[in-house]
Amino acid sequence: MEIGLQFVPGYGSNNGSETSSTSTNLGGGINVDIPIKSSSFSINTGAIFNSISLSNEQSFVAAGGFTSEVETTTNKQSINLLNLDIPLNLRYNLPLKKNSFYLQTGWSSYLTFQENIEVSERTVIEVTEIDILGNETGDSEIIELFSTEETFRNKETQVIPFGTLNFSIGYRAKLTDGLKYDIQPFYKYPLNSITTQDIRIPTGGVALKIVFSK
Repeated sequence: MEIGLQFVPGYGSNNGSETSSTSTNLGGGINVDIPIKSSSFSINTGAIFNSISLSNEQSFVAAGGFTSEVETTTNKQSINLLNLDIPLNLRYNLPLKKNSFYLQTGWSSYLTFQENIEVSERTVIEVTEIDILGNETGDSEIIELFSTEETFRNKETQVIPFGTLNFSIGYRAKLTDGLKYDIQPFYKYPLNSITTQDIRIPTGGVALKIVFSK
């Protein structure tokens, strides 16, 4: 069995025609590799503590009775999470002599300890001036019709089983006689929302790990 300390920065985005979502993640914790005897496979697990920031924005545009008036409603959600990522992955060591590369896939379950949510809604109307011939002059004015902001805090622990599907490819090399290091590009595909707002964002990044081994 090999035990390592892992540092996991990540970024994700999920953009559509009306919705734009992003996430940033900074995590760190313990990672464990348990070899399966007489094979190139091993079980990978551990506990990674994460601080995650998510942003979700939806915009709805409606033209008024005249093309000179456009009404836009924007809903924004800003979410900060503290959670624990508990992965369960199957790792396969590629049979290469000179270099130690491996493939890894599985899923992660999550424990969310704290969730802070800021919600805002804003409706504006953009009015473009028209001359007597019905042509736009190019001058416009933005008028705010409605604006509101709310903040919610949820400190109840939430359990999210099978939150993400994990894919990664890694490279392992010797650092000293008792230490190795891993460089591991990864991708997490959301199976379930890890927030109470049902926001699902694919996440990618490069994990770095120091492995203690004999």
